[in-house]
Amino acid sequence: VVGEMLQHINDTYLQFEDGAKYMLVVNSLGATPPGELAVVASEALAWIVAKGASVERMMVGCYMSALDMAGASLSVLRLDNGGELLRAMDAPTSAPAWPRELTAPSEPLPADVPDAAPGSDDADIGATAGLRMGAPACNATRAAILAACDALIAAEATLAHLDTRAGDGDCGATMRRGAECVKAAMCKLDGDVFS
Repeated sequence: VVGEMLQHINDTYLQFEDGAKYMLVVNSLGATPPGELAVVASEALAWIVAKGASVERMMVGCYMSALDMAGASLSVLRLDNGGELLRAMDAPTSAPAWPRELTAPSEPLPADVPDAAPGSDDADIGATAGLRMGAPACNATRAAILAACDALIAAEATLAHLDTRAGDGDCGATMRRGAECVKAAMCKLDGDVFS
């Protein structure tokens, strides 16, 4: 199956060339166990190398998924000869969900940041310092967040219909549940949270 997926990429989007450098992303669609994902990654790496190409970076994990969708996707990026794309992929970022395993092997991997201990000052997100806004901006921000949540809740059927064409049809319900959770959390927040 992995070979068929990569052959389709080769025939449709880009041709794997002898000596070319690539980045490979092996993505779990949500319910694929890590062991199975490792098998897919190993097979994909072997297939690309057999074409005479090299994989300079490989990401293996759950990056874009549905809740319980079985399977995996493969994405391939051809790296430029100047190394600009590779430097961009290796650049430091503060994005919390971006995988740190992209760091080049010659550099030390960053240490994991431990979660805040229950009961500590850092565990109370409402007590953290942040952006300071006046009352008009605070009210506008609150209204915008609540309006976005209401729009997602109202769009549940449309999102589910669209997702059945490319996924498992759970996008509408997922967005609705997320929006309901955000609205519930907003009701619990102190009125000064945005100020």
